[in-house]
Amino acid sequence: MENATWIEKYPSMDWIPPAVILACMTVQPPVPAPLGPAPGEDSGGLPGGRGPERRPGAGPARQRRQATELEAKALGHPLRVRILRLCGERELTNKQLADRLDRDPGTVLYHVRLLYEAGLLEQAAVRTGDSGALEKPYRSTDVTWWLDGPLAGEPADIRFAPIEAFQQELREAGPDSVQVFERFALHLSPEDVLELDRRILEVLDEYVATDDLRRDRPVRGGIFVLHNLRAEDSVPVDPDRAPQPD
Repeated sequence: MENATWIEKYPSMDWIPPAVILACMTVQPPVPAPLGPAPGEDSGGLPGGRGPERRPGAGPARQRRQATELEAKALGHPLRVRILRLCGERELTNKQLADRLDRDPGTVLYHVRLLYEAGLLEQAAVRTGDSGALEKPYRSTDVTWWLDGPLAGEPADIRFAPIEAFQQELREAGPDSVQVFERFALHLSPEDVLELDRRILEVLDEYVATDDLRRDRPVRGGIFVLHNLRAEDSVPVDPDRAPQPD
């Protein structure tokens, strides 16, 4: 599971208006071997496991749906977004997540519980850690990609959570991790934005739906963002001089 790809994009992000497109891909550092819990520690804190190893095989693209109120709330914090990314790569206990993110285990457990209640995390089968103690790892339910604009109605600082999480991941991975980077400005109408988003999403959907077929390849992370330039950085368009359709 170390080589599974977990690309983030929040479809139909009409809360980010057009102008500049930024696309980055980062190579995540190799995932270390599982860290066992402290002797006698129960790393879970939630009800028992829910089934076998995740992702038995690639499946067809799913239909998108609106996020529930609890799902939207769960996705509105950068730490929770990062927890989902990490548990999308491999099954991790609360202690392993806290160690990886350099956070207090109690703080991490609060966020894990919220993700669990929202159905975005689930418990994997109980396993025996390196110390011999039983541990309860968590894994992503792979729901978030198929939610349609889950943060669209939230305040601006909440909508920024996935971007902040990506910035943290990119800084941790370092400059050498960047594999592909395209930066440019486009003049787009709202209709153009929707069409561009649809076409890019169509390509990414195909890769996401078939990613289990590529587990033997390096894992890469990326994000697709559209945003407005500041008004003082763009030249107003004179309607009388704008190109007219034939």
